[in-house]
Amino acid sequence: MIFGSGGSRPSKPMSALSILWTLGVVCLILVVIAAGPQAALPCFIALFVVGIIGSIIYNVANISSEKGVNTESFDFKVEGFQRDSGDADVGEPDFAVRLRDLEELRKEGLISEDEYKAKRQQIMSDQW
Repeated sequence: MIFGSGGSRPSKPMSALSILWTLGVVCLILVVIAAGPQAALPCFIALFVVGIIGSIIYNVANISSEKGVNTESFDFKVEGFQRDSGDADVGEPDFAVRLRDLEELRKEGLISEDEYKAKRQQIMSDQW
């Protein structure tokens, strides 16, 4: 079994939108404090319109891109994986870990005996 740790965080575009929205709300509150509630209505309408325009731009970008806009980033550290010298971003678990994981899948009934044999043969044929 492979164990690991990690987490997720908002992407940079989502963080930027959150910061802009928060700054707009803070400005609106400052206007209410400084000039009274009557002066806040135009600021609220401006903030609302900017929010709507931002939402439209975000959703158009999401629809028009092939994979959509990334809203989260995931970072995981997995034990049992070793970095391949030719590829710094993708690691393969060592043979023993891969074989143990495969055996566990078979024991749990998640793969058939034929799938197990085929995958085991593939793992064994990989370069040691």
